Amino acid sequence: MRARTFDEFKKSLEGWGTPPINHVYADVKGNIGWAAAGFAPIRPNWDGLLPVSGDGRYEWAGRWKQNELPQIYNPAAGYITTSNEMNLPPDYPYKERKLAFEWGVPFRHQRIVEVLSGENRVSVEDSMKLQNDVVSIPARRLMVLLQGLSSEDASTQAALNLLKGWNATLDGDSPQAALHEVWWRRRSNTRC
Repeated sequence: MRARTFDEFKKSLEGWGTPPINHVYADVKGNIGWAAAGFAPIRPNWDGLLPVSGDGRYEWAGRWKQNELPQIYNPAAGYITTSNEMNLPPDYPYKERKLAFEWGVPFRHQRIVEVLSGENRVSVEDSMKLQNDVVSIPARRLMVLLQGLSSEDASTQAALNLLKGWNATLDGDSPQAALHEVWWRRRSNTRC
């Protein structure tokens, strides 16, 4: 893209043929923006979550135009995050313009906000460090829940002892991180 303004950027996204995805914008003047772009059907009398009759009552009424999809320009926070979290702006009419129903867990977004909200300026090196950040918000929450717990079962107590004092980072050589990930995946799989 060779857009020089946010309006040119959005114009270049018209007709994007995939399901809606995140696109970010920055220019040499320090402006930043985000726009969803893609093929999002207008469904006037249903949401697309369940199969419906093919008798014509549930036909699409075209697709949402680029200027009808969500966008943000120069947000007050001074940064934009896109980590598959539910990121529709508060004023976006999402009940009318249904784009998606499933979003990624918010933890990556929360961690990015945590890091960026404490910075006035962010360098390329800071961005690289954040891209490779391995702090786990779910692990932090687990550590709080485990405080003061003990068990008469030797294996359980060994696991509790292993996690005591852990810094909730998912380093590749961390036995605590391995234990947390096994627990987290098993916990997540049993909820389905």
